[in-house]
Amino acid sequence: IRKYLDLGLKMGLGSDVAGGHSESMLRAVCDAVQVSKLYWRLIDENYKPLTFKEAFYLATLGGGEFFGKVGSFEEGYEFDALVLDDECLKHPQELNILERTVQAISVGDFSAILSKDKIIPLVIFSILVGLAISKVGKEADPFLNVLEAANKVVLKFVDFVFIYAPIGLGCYFASLIGTFGASIATGFLKTFVIYTVVSIVFYFVMYTLYAYISAGKEGVKAFWKNILPATATSISTCSSAASIPVNIKCAKAIGVSDDIAETTVPLGTSFHKDGSVIGSVFKIMFLVYLFGGIETVNIGQVIITALIANLLVTAVPVGGGNISEMMIITMMGFEPAALPILTIIATIIDPPATMLNVVGDTSSSMLVSRIVEGKNWIKNKTKKVIEEKEEVKEEVVKSNVKGTKKNKKKA
Repeated sequence: IRKYLDLGLKMGLGSDVAGGHSESMLRAVCDAVQVSKLYWRLIDENYKPLTFKEAFYLATLGGGEFFGKVGSFEEGYEFDALVLDDECLKHPQELNILERTVQAISVGDFSAILSKDKIIPLVIFSILVGLAISKVGKEADPFLNVLEAANKVVLKFVDFVFIYAPIGLGCYFASLIGTFGASIATGFLKTFVIYTVVSIVFYFVMYTLYAYISAGKEGVKAFWKNILPATATSISTCSSAASIPVNIKCAKAIGVSDDIAETTVPLGTSFHKDGSVIGSVFKIMFLVYLFGGIETVNIGQVIITALIANLLVTAVPVGGGNISEMMIITMMGFEPAALPILTIIATIIDPPATMLNVVGDTSSSMLVSRIVEGKNWIKNKTKKVIEEKEEVKEEVVKSNVKGTKKNKKKA
């Protein structure tokens, strides 16, 4: 380049694929200066390296001369610029948790709602559209038919994609292992082991404490005597919804009234998620240690993000987990490419997480019984059960006596 500059040739720096692997002009300027210094030092010291001023000229006025009077802010030059939508770009300043939340649930332009980075706004928009359709009534049926047809088309398209999806996923993880090495697989194993230990400790310590607060020693005995079926079901199915019937039976067997058990357990399935919140904390910390940023993350930010990510997507019937993970990625400032990593973590910790979610609902029903029915709710329930059993025995005895008398008369 020095030789051509000395000859007075007109030149400019390129930033497309033909001129390099990066589209950044600043990158092109930096590379030009570095390469010219290497050429001067290692090959020919007769050609002085480019200065920053010369490289900057090549990147602006030098290339602009080819197109006319562009490449400068001087008077008489045309303003040569591009207007970019920075909605999907990483914010240049550090955002606090409230600003990240706003960014996660809203878009600056409606067209950005279809971006893969804006799943949460799309869900909110879908919910609002559904509410509007229900309010309009029959007049909205044509629009509803269009949406239903579009849904079927999209599902069929997804079927086609799923044929080749495993190949893409395999390539992604091959690249991931190639970048981070086998340490990422070790990280997944450590996450599973640590989470399982934390879950077991939480299971025995916290739920025993909840049972004791609810009904003292009798509550603890009743809790551990009847909670095993719900625990086994949650671990085997990995589904809080599938565990609802068994969980309600366990709550009733403990002594929780029918009304409280049949109300608290289904509500808790959506809104009370001990295991999911703890799991979100593990997901966040895994990404922090993997991609860096431990110095800028505080415990309050992690806890708030975990709570919001789980509580705001409880009404999503399908794919709520992925939406929760996208919210974590957005609020913590990570790239969307980290989603498969969180999906793997969610899969390997699913059994213990579901166990905590389900058993936590049972203990919550006991706490609600304490608040609604008073301190001695379990004693009153036990006393009532005993009285009912005695009444049943008396009725059985009476019926037996009557039957005996009738038999004697017949005889």
